[in-house]
Amino acid sequence: MTTYQISEQERSLLAAGALAGDLGPTPRLLTTLTDEELLALTGPDRPVNRLPWLDGLRERVPGYGFEEAVLAGARSLRARGLTAPEEALAAIESRDRIGDGSAVRAGLVVTGIISRRAAARRRLALRRESDPQGLSVAFHVDSDGTILQEQVSGEGLHHFLIQDLSSALRALHSLLEDDEDTDDSGGADQGEERSLVSGTWHQVSVALDIADRTTVTRLDLVDQAAGASETLWIARSPEGPVVLRAADGDETGTAPDGTALDGAALEATPLNAPERDELLEEILSGGRSAG
Repeated sequence: MTTYQISEQERSLLAAGALAGDLGPTPRLLTTLTDEELLALTGPDRPVNRLPWLDGLRERVPGYGFEEAVLAGARSLRARGLTAPEEALAAIESRDRIGDGSAVRAGLVVTGIISRRAAARRRLALRRESDPQGLSVAFHVDSDGTILQEQVSGEGLHHFLIQDLSSALRALHSLLEDDEDTDDSGGADQGEERSLVSGTWHQVSVALDIADRTTVTRLDLVDQAAGASETLWIARSPEGPVVLRAADGDETGTAPDGTALDGAALEATPLNAPERDELLEEILSGGRSAG
């Protein structure tokens, strides 16, 4: 059998690139990993994003730490066939062995996921303020414009999908829709002048007539290339969506949930639907066109 030489780094890059081959208009499910499995793959230092099941387990079981979680995750990965000895993987992938043949490595799909997750150019994480233990979603944007979507349930299950920018934007829109108001035609006319509203969350919500039960979604953006990060929130008023940011120099607030931001300074900007769509594309793509 013909084999070829390859380094571990080259294998990781090839695996990451292979995930995006022949993408259709809908996202493609790759696999699901548990908190423990993800920790075993990334190391005992906490990886990006949430580990809700593992955090709860550590609270319930005194002395249970990341080392125990790594051992449990590694055992589960082997049982599911997601990792295997290097010698077996080299034979399956028709390549020369990399280092110790008995060393356990991840298969190509999982290797691609971990590589994209670690090397993402931009990362956008969303969660609803009213349900901090519920579903959260992260979009890991690669340099080729394709996006690894990571859905994290409260049970610590990480569902990974691969998609293009257009598909990711559709998913982002659906995540931001209010369960009680999914009409996307609202908002002021594009030519209408809308002023910035400043104040605490209570002051802003009163000024813009944002109801107490309105869904507020937190968006945490990290731009690795620029070395910058930003947190903003999107709420809904009778006139359409509202984007909220912490005022310059104010770091006292963490979430507009009616209590956490009491006393914090916010800047709120009402948007119409086209402006909201433009903002979301800019946030997710960093200026790359969705096509």
